[in-house]
Amino acid sequence: MTDAEERLERAKELVEKLPQSNHDTICVLFRHFQRVVEHTHVNRMTVQSLSIVFGPTLLRTEGDPLAMPYLTVYQSQVVEMVLNDCDLLFTE
Repeated sequence: MTDAEERLERAKELVEKLPQSNHDTICVLFRHFQRVVEHTHVNRMTVQSLSIVFGPTLLRTEGDPLAMPYLTVYQSQVVEMVLNDCDLLFTE
């Protein structure tokens, strides 16, 4: 999706469809990532750094190992979007 608002709205719909335990876990995890980013000046972990490190782990895919480098880019982008829009995706 190229439209940022549409992408965010679709992500919000998907997050709301998660089973409650998964929803709560991912919410806590991304809130923690936000706290890590707040200390970038000390730990050098930016949103992009966290996305690169955790994208492949959180959004693991099965399939052609040769496609992995391409998938990693998308995985990182998804994690970066969730981190940047965490407050909108995980509303109380």
